Amino acid sequence: MKIVLISGSSQAESQTVKVTAFLANRLETKGVEVEIIDLHELNLPPFDPNKKPESVISTMKKSLDSADGFVLASPEWDGMVNHRIISFLHYVGMTMADKPVMAVGVSATYHGGHYPVEQMRMLGPKNKHYIVIPEHLVVMNVNDVMNTHDLEGEENDVFIKKRADYALSTLVEYAKALQHVRSSGVTDYDTYPNGM
Repeated sequence: MKIVLISGSSQAESQTVKVTAFLANRLETKGVEVEIIDLHELNLPPFDPNKKPESVISTMKKSLDSADGFVLASPEWDGMVNHRIISFLHYVGMTMADKPVMAVGVSATYHGGHYPVEQMRMLGPKNKHYIVIPEHLVVMNVNDVMNTHDLEGEENDVFIKKRADYALSTLVEYAKALQHVRSSGVTDYDTYPNGM
C-alpha cells in the first residue's frame, strides 16, 4: 500500500508542507508506504499544452502510477485553491484514475480552508477520474496545530490530529477497495477518456 501526498503550496517551508509531513508520518505509523511531492520544489510551470517539461512530468507520473491513493493538500489563498494544484492536475494525465483522493484545505485563519476542498472536489474527477473520498480535512489556525507528530497537544491540536488520523484510516480502506475496480478491466479510457 502506497499513498502519495501532494503539497500544493508555492512557498518553501510552507505550513502546507508541515501538514503534509504530519499526515505522512501518521500513515507510516499504520504501515503505509508514503511519498511526498512538494509542488514548490517540483516547480511545474503553468500548464501549456505546447511546452511540457517531459523529464519532470515523467518522474512525477512514475510516483503517481505507483500509488494506491493520494492526499491532495492546498493552502487557501484569496478564497481559492493554489494555482500549483491546477497546473499539476493538467499534467497528471490518467495516473490518478480510479484511485482515492483525500482533499485537505489549509488556512492560517480560524474560518479558512474550506474553499480549496470544494474546488479540489470539482477539479479532477470528471476527466482525471480520481475518486474524492467523503472524508476531507480542513486545517484552520495552521500555525498553532500539527507542530509535533504525536497526538498530544492543546484541545484544538488534538482534535485536528485525531480527525486527520481517522480520515487517513478511511483513505487507506478506500485505496484497498478501489484496487478491485482498477484490476477489473471495466474501465475503457481509450474510448471514453472524458466525463460527460
